[in-house]
Amino acid sequence: MAIDTIFKLAQEYNIECGLKRSKAYFYAVKPEDIVRLEKEFITCEHAGIDVNYIEAAPLPFKTYGSICYNNQGQFNPRQYLLTLAKSIPDSNGSAIYENSVALEIKEVKKNGNSDKNYEVITDKGVIRAKKVIVATHFPFPYKGLFFAKMKVCRSYVLGIRIADELPEELFYSSTDPYYYIRTHQDSKGKLVIVGGEDHVTAEERNTLECYQSIKKFAENHFNVQSIDYSWSTQDNYTFDELPYIGKVSKDNPNLYVATGFNGSGMIYGTLSGVIIADLIEGNNDYSYYQDFYDPSRLNILDTGKDLFSRNLHVAEMYVGDRLSSMNKVNSLDKIAAGSGSIAHINGKDLAVYRDDDNKIYALSPVCRHLGCRLRYNEAERSWDCPCHGSRYGVDGNILHGPALKTLEKYKI
Repeated sequence: MAIDTIFKLAQEYNIECGLKRSKAYFYAVKPEDIVRLEKEFITCEHAGIDVNYIEAAPLPFKTYGSICYNNQGQFNPRQYLLTLAKSIPDSNGSAIYENSVALEIKEVKKNGNSDKNYEVITDKGVIRAKKVIVATHFPFPYKGLFFAKMKVCRSYVLGIRIADELPEELFYSSTDPYYYIRTHQDSKGKLVIVGGEDHVTAEERNTLECYQSIKKFAENHFNVQSIDYSWSTQDNYTFDELPYIGKVSKDNPNLYVATGFNGSGMIYGTLSGVIIADLIEGNNDYSYYQDFYDPSRLNILDTGKDLFSRNLHVAEMYVGDRLSSMNKVNSLDKIAAGSGSIAHINGKDLAVYRDDDNKIYALSPVCRHLGCRLRYNEAERSWDCPCHGSRYGVDGNILHGPALKTLEKYKI
């Protein structure tokens, strides 16, 4: 339904974004993975998904069977969204305000009305509304405790040029960690996007090795001519693998949320728009989706072992990182240019970064969300929280929530 909606909107607004139908392949890299694929294939068939099983994926290296998902799609999401955004100011008095940071959502009641209205406090002013949708990568009101009901992961990507022939389809490996492959046409020709090496944010001690692993995978499977780009991204994953879409809670019927897209933001973002619009308008056109994605469906006290284990692990990190002397230095001289470390200086632990010009940035090493200890991300040059995925620049400014405040700065 989400894919069909994207095609419908692209046609309606005449959007030039390279949109086309495509196939996705989930392929086995070794014979013992075939059993897993066969089980997933049967599940997909029972769910009514348009799939077929083939003996090998159309890749320039050996695979041991593959599930082919038909009627998928590929497009340039930036071109698609920019065109949609231009249409919004012309619709019913709507507007888009950029560079305006939302800081808080307050409930307000007026004239004895029992229905809750809201004020969104921003750094530029206050917005008042009867209904509010929080579609910020990480929901910043703590209602619903979403930070405790998701894990936050980073994924790494290389953009490469290869000499091999490669179909313009989507590919996912059965490995753990898995790798994904897709293509993109730019001004220089076909760019092959190879990504993977996903891990919980800040739990990989050497993030540069993630890029090296993807490079090794690419060189082992393709005739690589050049590596033109590298980047990473961050996604929220739920523990039952379904996003949270809908009303935050029964106590907040006019506050909506969309998060936990499990790395599939283009699909679930579109689906969120359809479901929440349906809820706001009081329709039941897509009511059969709402229970699946209900943000209140999981209770952190009585849900499955994965969620419990994750929050137990968070508690262990909260205590353990304070007691551990690992990865600390006791002298600024031990921090190389372009690198960072937790340093114990004058009886205080600090998050210290030395830039390429030897300028020192000293910050509190404590996350402003719930007080977990930060870890330095070598690949991205950032301070990351291993508990709930908040990230800060080396200057202490916020890169990712759920934290809402910058890190305290120190002069040393």
